[in-house]
Amino acid sequence: MTVHTAKTVVLDIANNYGGDWVELRSVDFYLNGELIPIGIEGIRFCGASDYYEDNLPECAFITSLPKVSWSEEAGFATDYAVENIRLVCTFMNPIEFDQIVINNGHYEGYGTIFGVRDVKIYTALVAFDHDSDLVYGEPITDSKLIFDGTFREHVEGDVEDPETLILLGDSTDSGPDIPIALAQAFYACTITGTENNLSDLVVPISSFRSRRRSGSPSYLQVVVPGLDRYDDIVLRPAGDVVINMTYSMGEVIISQGEIARVNMGTVNYQKSSQSGSITLSGSKQTTYTSGKTVPLSNVTWSSFNSGTLRVGLAVPDLDLNPGDTVAVGGLSFTAELITTTVSISANGTITSGMEISGL
Repeated sequence: MTVHTAKTVVLDIANNYGGDWVELRSVDFYLNGELIPIGIEGIRFCGASDYYEDNLPECAFITSLPKVSWSEEAGFATDYAVENIRLVCTFMNPIEFDQIVINNGHYEGYGTIFGVRDVKIYTALVAFDHDSDLVYGEPITDSKLIFDGTFREHVEGDVEDPETLILLGDSTDSGPDIPIALAQAFYACTITGTENNLSDLVVPISSFRSRRRSGSPSYLQVVVPGLDRYDDIVLRPAGDVVINMTYSMGEVIISQGEIARVNMGTVNYQKSSQSGSITLSGSKQTTYTSGKTVPLSNVTWSSFNSGTLRVGLAVPDLDLNPGDTVAVGGLSFTAELITTTVSISANGTITSGMEISGL
């Protein structure tokens, strides 16, 4: 992992998960697996573009403060600002670290929607010491962007919920050399027809969610917009529901593959005066035997809790199956459960994510 040096750390917080203010319980720094203790005596200046008087900016960085129970004086919070917040901490002496672990905002396990969401983190070699340095998005002298992603919402419950951030430069690319910034992902849902002596049926998708395990039932739910395909779908009760993903640049296919397959289960529809949709659900037990190692890219968050490591990706990884070894940021673990979620708007905008958990 990359070792970062910082006199000042800057968090530009774009938004939260909802609610009327923003909370962040803690930002901890580690080097070689050891927590770097930070007390008020180790902080030269701490400030924010907005904060609540009982949740001062330095409360997010002092490592001795509790991460559970009462949140006043035990974490940072704004005074009703919900977006475009700059949080700054300048240390008495520069620190070196290779990991940042955060606990997102909560109040005795409630109010998790106030937690920080989209964030950029910078290190700087200069000291900040006045309010003019606290303008969201303003350029920072001698700075380096080390994180640009999303903090996971705190779990519901009055417990510590540490999330280890994947810092820029720590993740490694995998598989073919796919220029993700230029490539576009497409998803297709096919209902096989051979089992019912019919042709395969391709249906549109507005969303799907899959959960895959090796040697245990995997589940898939697909929402099909409109009701036009309902009669064709129910004619294939013995078919498989298959989700395929394709990466392409223009007319050139870079990579494609199957990311979910289940037996057809239930077929339901919902109808209103304005629109309708069909929901397909099914399961299938599959045993994956490849056991390959897959380095991950496009990592947006990670966490370790109760012996389980979880990693989130911005887009699904075509190469990864349950039972594979995941390699990311100098860590490795076996993928026990892979959850993929995709939503496609009426104008074609795709929102996607993949969560991998294991030991």
